[in-house]
Amino acid sequence: MSQILKSLQVRSRHLHIPVKNGNPKHTLQIWVEGRPAREFNVELATSPESQDGGVDWWAFYDISEFFGQTAVVQVVEEVLPEAVVHWLASAIQQSDGLIGDEDLYHERYRPQFHFTARRGWNNDPNGMVYHQAEWHLFYQHNPFGTGWGNMHWGHAVSPDLVTWRELPEALYQKSLADMAYSGSAVVDTANTAGFQPGAEAPLVVAFTSTGRGECLAYSLDRGRTFQEYRRNPILEHTGRDPKIIWHEPDRQWVMIVYDELTGPGTPPGKGENQESIGYAIYTSPDLKHWARQDFIPGFFECPELFELPVADQPGEKAWVMYGNLAGQFRSAFVAGSFNGKKFIPAMETAQAHYGPHFYAAQVFNHAPGGRVIMMGWLSGPPYPGMPFSQGMTVPLELSLRRFSSGLRLCFYPVEELSRLRTGHTSGRELDLASANRLLANVPGELLDIELTLRPAGQAPVRLSIGEEAIIYDPSHHKLTFAGQTARLDPAPGDLALRILVDRSVVEVFANQGEAAFSAITLFPAGKPSLLLDGSLTLPSLTLHALRSIWDE
Repeated sequence: MSQILKSLQVRSRHLHIPVKNGNPKHTLQIWVEGRPAREFNVELATSPESQDGGVDWWAFYDISEFFGQTAVVQVVEEVLPEAVVHWLASAIQQSDGLIGDEDLYHERYRPQFHFTARRGWNNDPNGMVYHQAEWHLFYQHNPFGTGWGNMHWGHAVSPDLVTWRELPEALYQKSLADMAYSGSAVVDTANTAGFQPGAEAPLVVAFTSTGRGECLAYSLDRGRTFQEYRRNPILEHTGRDPKIIWHEPDRQWVMIVYDELTGPGTPPGKGENQESIGYAIYTSPDLKHWARQDFIPGFFECPELFELPVADQPGEKAWVMYGNLAGQFRSAFVAGSFNGKKFIPAMETAQAHYGPHFYAAQVFNHAPGGRVIMMGWLSGPPYPGMPFSQGMTVPLELSLRRFSSGLRLCFYPVEELSRLRTGHTSGRELDLASANRLLANVPGELLDIELTLRPAGQAPVRLSIGEEAIIYDPSHHKLTFAGQTARLDPAPGDLALRILVDRSVVEVFANQGEAAFSAITLFPAGKPSLLLDGSLTLPSLTLHALRSIWDE
């Protein structure tokens, strides 16, 4: 059963759908020249009696590939009142621009140097890759709501890891029963898959199709459009989130993927199930044919595998397996060795990032200079009244460092972020009163704060940022922020902090990344107040003002 809402000839880039947050979800289909082309559900605005139809915001959907063809928008499995259908027929429209974009990227709670989608929900970063002088950030995206659903691959590119330009969706869900879940991207420079007809090496993405299994799609135009591999799926199993890397010593592809040995629905975090969920490792010569090689139990979702040198240990390297250790750490790592087929841990799995709003992180494949750069999903509360939800951390440079407690995976903002600095205020050898006078005159709402903190005793000291606080307990070497606590190395010395304060996001880094925190933190009054409290001095304090990445 279906009901036609609108018929149109496609002549513009975007189809606009009116959304009312909290309304019942309606399933819509777009048929093109008599064939089903798209299916999604949406909290449809359905109030023709109100002046604006009760619209909270307008979702936009790229339909340019159907230019010149006839499209029909219909609601399925229900019958709407005639007045609602009549109103929707006039409300649903097409245009090249966006409706309601007067304050785009500058809405009240919009982060100004963290990536967020123009409209809709995002979760996991996907397919992160460097290709032809562009950093590609793909991500799980719901174009039609500020909650999870309708999983597409959104897409943004950056020349510098700082400023981002959002492109059309890269992958579309085929139907509500066949969404495009998380995955990864590689550049097939040797054309192992045979997708390259000309000079340009194909950009190949691997993703989980919820209706089929692990699938491939490839692009021959720098990721602007994608074509599915005609023999998908390449792997059928119970799991998701394929991460593919190139293993140079064996000249082969390696896939690490979340796997559930006992079938779908195995709950993470239950002791008796720890051996039945984890990360499987497969290898392939051509991205199409895969052989299972290894299984590492206990991990859940969104796997990563990469190699890092150990800082200050010449010639020492380790492979790092990263992900969610089910029931323990949402951000976990284990260092070890990897021979292209088998991963052998050399330590107990440990907590990596301390969140609390940090999840499903991924590193960029093919990053130049051997850099290992990660971005995570800011998986936190919604931004009230906004037409978007969630976001991404700033890009983080990863390193392995050895402490008295063993190896730690360290996170620190990429050096490119300093390009956003527009000025600074600083002081040295400050007492508490002098430091607070400096903090009372912060140069704007977007800040990059660098400070060195020296407690005068063993009592905790505090730096308040609006309603949140960074608390350092020197007697136990503990740092707490946003409800999470990290134990720092007990080596004596000052505490170095780097704090990024964005509109609605705060990220904290201790001792060059020994501990890292990310939190969606709303500041209802606008610019947050900063205040130090406790017995301490500050050898150094610098407040850098930042510009918005959306003002390019």
